[in-house]
Amino acid sequence: MSQMNRLANIENEYQNIKKHKRVLCVCSAGLLRSPTAALVLSQDPYNFNTRAAGLSPEYALVLVDDVLLKWADEIVCMEAEQKYQVEHMIKTLLPEGTKKTVYNLDIPDKFSYRNKELICLIKDKYESVLEQLEEPIGKKMNNLTVGTVVRLQVPCLGNEAGTLGVGFNDYEDGCQFIFENGDYDGFSLEEQENYLEFVRIEPSLINYKFINVVQVSRDYQDGIFNKGFK
Repeated sequence: MSQMNRLANIENEYQNIKKHKRVLCVCSAGLLRSPTAALVLSQDPYNFNTRAAGLSPEYALVLVDDVLLKWADEIVCMEAEQKYQVEHMIKTLLPEGTKKTVYNLDIPDKFSYRNKELICLIKDKYESVLEQLEEPIGKKMNNLTVGTVVRLQVPCLGNEAGTLGVGFNDYEDGCQFIFENGDYDGFSLEEQENYLEFVRIEPSLINYKFINVVQVSRDYQDGIFNKGFK
C-alpha cells in the first residue's frame, strides 16, 4: 500500500473513530508484549481499536512510523526508553504542535506472547496509569476537560442535582458538557467550581473529537456518551 493510501486510510469512516479509541501498542520488536497489550485493550472493558508495532529496525516486523503515530489517539509503550523514542518521533515526524497521549507501562521483556502473567500485568499497569489521571470522587477541580465525568451540584438544564455529565469540547476558559437528558451547555472555570463536582475520567471519551453541536446530538443518540453516564 502506498504512503498516500495509508495516510488516507487513517480517516476511514468504518473505523467508527468516535466509539473506538485508536491505540498503538509499542515494544522493541512488536512481537510479544505489544501484541499482547493490543489484544487486552481490544477487549472489554476497553474495546479499543488497537495495533501493535516495534521500534527496533533490526527485529520489528512492523516498524513504528509517522503513519501509525498519526493514526493513534493514544500510544502505550512497554518501557520508559520506548516512550522517550516515541515522543521524539512525534516531535520530528508529525506536524509541529501535534500532541499525542503516550503512556509507559514499565513491563520487562521476559514474557512470551499472551502469557497469563503478562496479560494480568498489562491490565494492572494500564489501570494504574488511568488511576493517576483521576482525583478522589467529590473533589472539585478547575479546568475540567473533554472526557471528564461530572455531577451537577444544583438543578440545571432540566436535570436534577446529582445528574451526570461528560465534557465534550474545551474552549479558552471552560468546557462544554452534555448531560444524561441530552442537553448541553458550557461552564466557565468559575461555574465549574460552583456547579460541578468531579467524578472521574472516562478513558473512552478523552479523545472525543468535537465537530459541531449537530454531531454531538447525533453521538448522544448513538450512545457514544453512555459510558460517562454510568
